[in-house]
Amino acid sequence: MTEKLLTIIIPMYQARPWIRTCLRSLLVRARKRQDLEVIVVNDGSLDGCEVDAGEYVEKYPDLFRILQKENGGHGSAVNAAVRISTGIYFKVLDADDWMDTKELEILLNELCCLHTGQKAPDVILSGYQTFDILSKKMERISAGVQARRTGKWITVQELAARWKQYQPVCTFHGIAYRTAFYRENCRGLPERVFYDDAYYAILPASHAKRIYLSVSCPYVYRMGDSGQSVSVDNRVRHLADARQVARAVCATMQQPRSPGGQAYWEYRTESFLTDYWITCFLRFQDKRAGRTQAGRFMRELKRRYPALADRVRGRYWVLKCLGFLHMGEKQILGWMRVRKLWQCGWTGILKRNRQK
Repeated sequence: MTEKLLTIIIPMYQARPWIRTCLRSLLVRARKRQDLEVIVVNDGSLDGCEVDAGEYVEKYPDLFRILQKENGGHGSAVNAAVRISTGIYFKVLDADDWMDTKELEILLNELCCLHTGQKAPDVILSGYQTFDILSKKMERISAGVQARRTGKWITVQELAARWKQYQPVCTFHGIAYRTAFYRENCRGLPERVFYDDAYYAILPASHAKRIYLSVSCPYVYRMGDSGQSVSVDNRVRHLADARQVARAVCATMQQPRSPGGQAYWEYRTESFLTDYWITCFLRFQDKRAGRTQAGRFMRELKRRYPALADRVRGRYWVLKCLGFLHMGEKQILGWMRVRKLWQCGWTGILKRNRQK
């Protein structure tokens, strides 16, 4: 089979309400289709979405492929597609999201100009867009390179050194990998669990040497659906899945990495663990049950990964105290906004005083 430039992997399960929108967004102009491959992985769906996907395969056989498999979860679908991918690079797109077609073409143009040999990037970071289904508002998330005409090369050391700037795009929605690099550094995502996207964003990227910051914002992330795994109720319901993924990430702690790669791994892992404890302490209605879950996992970290436990201990106790005060996540976010505005106000006053 002819090698493609970019493979888009779409794990599909019970996605009939969205799959047509998703696939339609990948219909780039005809001259660009020779660079693109789309693998739709039907992960044992029962709602007929494979019929809709099959129509696209029949109509655009050089662009779309469909892989049928038994249900094994999101990570299992990605693992299966990576094994048969022909793209030099690949990016994962959830079936209920879509791509901005023009931005996807910009990304393809950039990839055409990149090296494909030893100097090829291991990771491509691009901006993405969010779409709130309730307010109908779109927002662009970027790392500050979208104003440039061309992308930017950085090392993982630079990524770690300027973490606050680049953190927004170091996510599932912003990351694409060079396929050979990914296969070498990731044996596979955790299967039959939610939140495998955290493993996807943390482990392989921590081994990267060359990173390319794209000027494109192709991914459109649909937000505001109570059925999504990131909703508060589902975070509580699937806490065991988050814990299983956290264990899988922590098990890679001792893998050899550059100092910058290790710093990236620590930043992303600490962030994931913090979100786990936010769920335990702030999102649980039964506060005692949440504290029990949090304490049990913290003791496990102390026993198996004492250095990591020591690094996140401060966040753990702050969140535990906030939980005892019965503060919810929304209350804390509101307090943080007020605090930020207050700080900005005083900063402005001080600047004006200096100018006088």
